[in-house]
Amino acid sequence: MSWVPEPTLNSYLILSAVLFSIGTAGVFLRRNLITILLSIEVMLNAVNLTFVAVDRYLGSVDGPVIVEGVTAYARVTDVPGPVEMATMYVPPEIGMTVVDDLARKGVKEVWFNPGSESPELLARATALGLAAIEACSIAGIGDSPRKY
Repeated sequence: MSWVPEPTLNSYLILSAVLFSIGTAGVFLRRNLITILLSIEVMLNAVNLTFVAVDRYLGSVDGPVIVEGVTAYARVTDVPGPVEMATMYVPPEIGMTVVDDLARKGVKEVWFNPGSESPELLARATALGLAAIEACSIAGIGDSPRKY
């Protein structure tokens, strides 16, 4: 597993600014209603990222963070109650640390979406007793990925 450096506040803020700029450009340059609404969603996600990054930088993320009515947790182990299923959208290098938390939390089933899997990660998840499923997690809720 390669070492991944810890992102700084500046890197989060730059990413947030880029996302917000892309969303703003989509709102002003597109005429399709669906594209405009998706662009607004990208802008809201940029704002969410900024709030969570600043909270993390200030050290005030000691539990859930509520941004625009959505509860976000720093780690899966912080989620109250049992978690039956998890889905991975992170690169395999980061996934190696996440599967340890999933096993500690008692998660039984983990869906590894395309791009988040690697042979090492799948072997690690299986060794920890997790049911590793290498497929799009939308199929896990009974829908077809083509629908989205």
